[in-house]
Amino acid sequence: MTVMIVDDSCSSAELLQAQLVSVAEKKTTIYLDPKDALQACLQSMPDLVITDFVMPQMDGADFTKEFRKLKNNEDVPIIVVTTKEDRDTRLRCLHAGANDFLSKPVDEIELQARVRNMLKLRARSVALSRAISRLQDLATTDELTSVNNRRHFLEILRTEMNRAKRYNWPLSVAMVDADHFKQVNDRFGHAIGDNALAHLAHLFCESVRDHDAVGRLGGEEFALCLPVTSIERAKMVTERVRRRVAETGLRLPDGDELNLTVSIGLVQWQGVTEDSASFLARADRALYRAKERGRNRIEHD
Repeated sequence: MTVMIVDDSCSSAELLQAQLVSVAEKKTTIYLDPKDALQACLQSMPDLVITDFVMPQMDGADFTKEFRKLKNNEDVPIIVVTTKEDRDTRLRCLHAGANDFLSKPVDEIELQARVRNMLKLRARSVALSRAISRLQDLATTDELTSVNNRRHFLEILRTEMNRAKRYNWPLSVAMVDADHFKQVNDRFGHAIGDNALAHLAHLFCESVRDHDAVGRLGGEEFALCLPVTSIERAKMVTERVRRRVAETGLRLPDGDELNLTVSIGLVQWQGVTEDSASFLARADRALYRAKERGRNRIEHD
């Protein structure tokens, strides 16, 4: 873990750094200019900040306030080192976002104890954030293909329907199904079949726009949500998807290439009279027409 020391006095900063040598698993960096320290935080956020209060360019409270404006620093603890013991100074630092104080001259044992405690809290916070992020991924992402899972895709679709209603924007959705996918599993096994689904999902994501959403509804069936997109524009997007799949084979372990195609059913939302279930049902019917009429094609209303 990393500790940032901010102090305009080089000797004071180096003394703090020397006193922290015995604190395990940490790396200290010194900044004599608080503005340089803030700039460095844009590249790499420390796990703990120890800042002097009295500095000519920016005092400890102002530095803390500016530090708290940076992204991803809410749980980074800040210790203010000061000779000032008055209530107003400490309140000002606390309001700016400081977590603790050390009085000068700094007691080495107290410094080490406070730093150890702060770094433990920081480590727990980082671990908790990662766990929450992982849970969010599990709740919204299809584990095999890394695209939106069915539940989250339907949430996205309903959100986009509400937005389309509010702003009178067009909205299109496409149902996409891998052609003859049972034959892939029967011939190559389910491991290759899983690789093929991940391959398709990757191609879908590469072929749509940043504001579009890709979801796996189940099995080999996927869906594309195309916000602010009329049926005419959606035809171009889905044709790009269809063509990309047909032109990009999946390399197999033996060196051969597996060529896949997809059938696509495409519809535009009819407005407030149509709910998400009927919207998707129309797209599903268009998908079945594409399969009935030869596959590797797009059918639309």
